[in-house]
Amino acid sequence: MKKKNGTYLIFLCWLVYTVAQLGRYSFSANTTRIIEAFSISHADAGLPTTFYFFAYGIGNIVVGLFADRYNKRFSISASLLISVFANASVWLGVPFEYVKYIWAANGLAQAHLWPLMLLTLGQHLDTKKMPMAALVMSTASYGGTFLTYGVSSLASLLKLDFTFVFAASTFLMLAVGALWFATTKTIDEGIAISAQSAAAKKKFTAQTIVMLGMLMLFALLGNAVSGGLKQWVPSILKENFGLEDWIAIFMTVALPLISIVTAFISTGVYKLLKSFILSAALMFVVASLLIPVVIVSLDSTWIVVMILFIIVYVAMGVTINQLSVQAPLYLKDNINTGLLAGLLNGACYMGSALSTYVLGVFADDNGWAGAFNLLFMLTFIGAIIAFAYFFFGKVSSKKTNDKAE
Repeated sequence: MKKKNGTYLIFLCWLVYTVAQLGRYSFSANTTRIIEAFSISHADAGLPTTFYFFAYGIGNIVVGLFADRYNKRFSISASLLISVFANASVWLGVPFEYVKYIWAANGLAQAHLWPLMLLTLGQHLDTKKMPMAALVMSTASYGGTFLTYGVSSLASLLKLDFTFVFAASTFLMLAVGALWFATTKTIDEGIAISAQSAAAKKKFTAQTIVMLGMLMLFALLGNAVSGGLKQWVPSILKENFGLEDWIAIFMTVALPLISIVTAFISTGVYKLLKSFILSAALMFVVASLLIPVVIVSLDSTWIVVMILFIIVYVAMGVTINQLSVQAPLYLKDNINTGLLAGLLNGACYMGSALSTYVLGVFADDNGWAGAFNLLFMLTFIGAIIAFAYFFFGKVSSKKTNDKAE
């Protein structure tokens, strides 16, 4: 694919990932209706999503490690096709006890999308186009989540069975997969992959490995909070405030819809701070200050709680966006884009996997206040570690400079 087609390539990657979100969150968006349909607990309802995120997180890391070796045209098409089969099986009424395994396969398939698409952009786009690519791809997750929860809310309002959403995702992903396959025949041609890989390997010093570990930890913690909110907000609004299903699901649309501005906020924050670590530290502080307010507000009005949810979600979104989108694209000359995207995006969804199930357990045993106490601890610990690592880096850098002089 020629450089001049860069704008179309950005659009195509955005479209694929946006529509894939529908095949990913079709279950999460309908959790409240699924709980009622199958008469199951919060923990049981969270298992399929947990299985998905574990498979997706581990898969991202594995795909990232070997991203250079994939045929991107066939791999992404096959990934979408497997996700199509997963959604179609739920739509057609597979027994619930099998859904968690099907959703794990769905997660493993979709794990190929993000690392391979960011690697594709890193290989085909000039450095000057990276900020635009990062901004556009930043909106894909939010746009896809908005699409999923919007369709789910509409289906509930129209009294359609929740399986309608799985049917919609089946056909949309099939169409987008066909578009990808038809228009990417030369996607792997004329790329100096070995040169990029060799450059990346030279940078893997002990300091780089520690930095990657810290970035992965912050990605995990950030998405543990963000993913937990996205999963359970409809249940909280329904159970604590008595909102109808369609209203609770529709209000959850506010999270990704408003958070589209996160793409712009994260870009501005990075331009100001020039540090992914310091930015993460500050965003964890914001969340850790607001979550206790959420806890004491659970018995107030849903509007107050929803506003707090949105602010926390945006704060965590800044961290997630910077780590999973900006860092792989901005650092492409230092670390292989596919590898970094796989590691950080994988860490994000490992966080979601843990929080989705564990928050459901806490809610069953201790109510939603207990669940939010856990989220507070995660953000508080994240803030402490991020600030400590940032200032340690500053001190180490100063000592190095003093020795050089």
